[in-house]
Amino acid sequence: MKRVLVVLTAVLALGASLVAGSVSPTGAQDGTVDVYAVHGVTAAALGGDSAVDVYAVPTGSGLADAAPALTFEFGDTAGPLAVPAGAYDVFVYAAGATPADDGSDAVLTLTTPSLPGGASAVIVAHLNEAGDAAVLSPFVLDASPTAAGQARVQPFHTAAAPTVDVQLPDGTDLFPGLVNADTDAAAATQDPLEVPAGDYDLDVATPDDSLVVPIGPFSLAAGNAYFVFAIGGVADESFTVAAIAIPVGEDAAAPAPTEPAPTPDPVTAAPHFTG
Repeated sequence: MKRVLVVLTAVLALGASLVAGSVSPTGAQDGTVDVYAVHGVTAAALGGDSAVDVYAVPTGSGLADAAPALTFEFGDTAGPLAVPAGAYDVFVYAAGATPADDGSDAVLTLTTPSLPGGASAVIVAHLNEAGDAAVLSPFVLDASPTAAGQARVQPFHTAAAPTVDVQLPDGTDLFPGLVNADTDAAAATQDPLEVPAGDYDLDVATPDDSLVVPIGPFSLAAGNAYFVFAIGGVADESFTVAAIAIPVGEDAAAPAPTEPAPTPDPVTAAPHFTG
């Protein structure tokens, strides 16, 4: 059984899985969207240099009058950025490149559906399952308040890796059968879980356990939502996990939890979340 040590890095990302169910997050106003961005494409996949410039503009407006680009390298993040609700064109270039006014020479492009006011959104630049191409995948994040005493957690498969299960160290599946977002965006994630605040260890594993990646221990705080993204790739051992932590508050009307947080066996990785 191959075990790969993973370092979790707290990240912020840019855009939204624009499947149904956007909600009003802490911070976003009715007429704006909280936007985040994460760079999950390795240098090897980009020809030896992972640095890129990212532009996001209202759909159809082009790049002639675009604001200066945000420059990222693998694992870098930005956000949250409050932007007006609406649809956006996202263009990715090699760092320092001069873009065409219409963005036609971009390395990666994405046009989002219309982002509703009050939503929280993330766009992840990542590898496909085979690791031979890069893509942009958008996701909507549930940033509504949690139940009292609870934390929200949701994983997203955006790595050059086969189908995986997210599970407890004892093998209990929490999110089984996740596939790369480029293969099937809907199957790259599942509905988030709310769990009692506390310390957790998790494994990311192939269904046959030929690959098991320990994640944790890490602490989940009540009233926070944690969105965990697999990035990089398995073949070149760049696979890692990045997480957005959003303080969303607790629903005061919800009953306090009665079950304690589970206490799985410790593992050697020691990442942490911030936010």
